[in-house]
Amino acid sequence: MLLKHPFFTVFVLKMASISALDGFLPFEEFQKETPIEGLDKTYDPSFYRYVTLGVGVPLPVPEITIGQRQMQQDSFYEFLGGVRSIGLMSKAFAGAGYYRYLNRDGYFIGGGANLDVGFFWKYPDHLGVSPHLTVGKEYDDYFYQLDISFFDYAIIEPKMLSIFTFQYGLRF
Repeated sequence: MLLKHPFFTVFVLKMASISALDGFLPFEEFQKETPIEGLDKTYDPSFYRYVTLGVGVPLPVPEITIGQRQMQQDSFYEFLGGVRSIGLMSKAFAGAGYYRYLNRDGYFIGGGANLDVGFFWKYPDHLGVSPHLTVGKEYDDYFYQLDISFFDYAIIEPKMLSIFTFQYGLRF
């Protein structure tokens, strides 16, 4: 009977393998709360979301970013998206990064890369990748950081651009 219905055989074997995993929690370490010295709060190491407001240097280009940080014991991953704009020129970006705590006081350093789409007026004129180095300090409900973009490698219209962005972020 089972040979006539191979799908049923696969289904039965799949259900048996799922029930064998009952009680097995591969991410049990991430579900524990980890106290960080120097901070009043214990962090849930799974993740938190944030919004940042930033300003560029040397040109005061405003920036807003929304992201999520995946916390670990002494480091975190970040996934973000945002917009920079000064009137007719704008840039939308999405990126990812990896950061490591320098000590238990909340100081961190790391790097990542963003995929950028630049707009002039309302037409896209720039597509590129921009790696960055980030240093910052994290508190209970907020953080601040300085992003240093080494260059903005454009796939369309190659450009070299060095910029610093100071960001103030609120957790939610």
